Amino acid sequence: MSKFIVDHNEKLEALSYSQMAVFLRCRRQWEYLYRDRVVPQRGHPSLTIGSLAHQGMAAYWLAHWENGNEPVDPGVGEVAIREAVEGQDILMEGDDFDVFGELVETAVEVYRRALAEFRPERWVVVAIGGRPAVEIRFAIPLVRGVPMQGYIDLVAEDREAGGVWQIDWKFVSTLSDRDDELYNLQSVIYQWALLRMGVSTVGSLTFRAINSRSSTPKVNKNGTISRAAIRISWPEYAKFCLDNSQDPENYRAEMEPKLSEIIWTREAREYRSETTLRELWESEIRGTAHEILKQQTRYPRTISPMTCRSCAYQSLCHGELRGYDVEGIRAMEYKNKGE
Repeated sequence: MSKFIVDHNEKLEALSYSQMAVFLRCRRQWEYLYRDRVVPQRGHPSLTIGSLAHQGMAAYWLAHWENGNEPVDPGVGEVAIREAVEGQDILMEGDDFDVFGELVETAVEVYRRALAEFRPERWVVVAIGGRPAVEIRFAIPLVRGVPMQGYIDLVAEDREAGGVWQIDWKFVSTLSDRDDELYNLQSVIYQWALLRMGVSTVGSLTFRAINSRSSTPKVNKNGTISRAAIRISWPEYAKFCLDNSQDPENYRAEMEPKLSEIIWTREAREYRSETTLRELWESEIRGTAHEILKQQTRYPRTISPMTCRSCAYQSLCHGELRGYDVEGIRAMEYKNKGE
């Protein structure tokens, strides 16, 4: 096994891409989160559609590798998703239980759809040090004795297009442009880490999948099915027709081509040479790491609608700007990280 592969449970003082991304977005936001170590009282739940779908993908690709790199029943991923939440339901009551159950069912549907559209028969999982390159945690030298750590979802060879790819799953509400991969510093870090582990990749592949379930067609007052274009596949639409005593063939000519235009996933690839990776690592990644480790007394804000509207620290930040009782805001709306 590579010396740069780290056990998932090992505690490690290291930088990560997520910390670096916050620092580049707004240094004051980084200061609140990583130096002051305060987080909103009401944070995002640890179990999300994305995290559960990742569990399903990891279980599937491990089974794929164990089966001689041939496709297996996608049900192995669904089992992993349900096992990941076993016992969690005892904490839920009433409406919370219903929301929790919907979360799990959505994650299962999202995982199955993403896996099918990624086409497992195309891929051969790469081994690193005798183990499959699935959900690998790494830590590689960065600066001043502080390593860079991260989690690589999958490393696999494309049977059709050729080449070994660093692959990342993103479960999102909207699909971004393929050109975004050109600016993906996370993938630069992961590809460089793989180089340090002796694995040469031709580039990165980010596979984005919509993290919501199929929509339900509307039944008109006369019993027919609405022909509006909604986020559903033709086979699902056809089944809905049958469930509502309608012949799918009466809708096929119009709805099958219309629904085929609905995009659920988007694959973005970016080819990077070793020279490109080295340059980006030295100039952008290590350069930013040096800035983070300077530990300035106080960092400036990045004030803009794009940054501030979605920031979890806007109450605290704007309170400081207006001279409010910041300690009162902190006590009411935030808590120490880890509580």
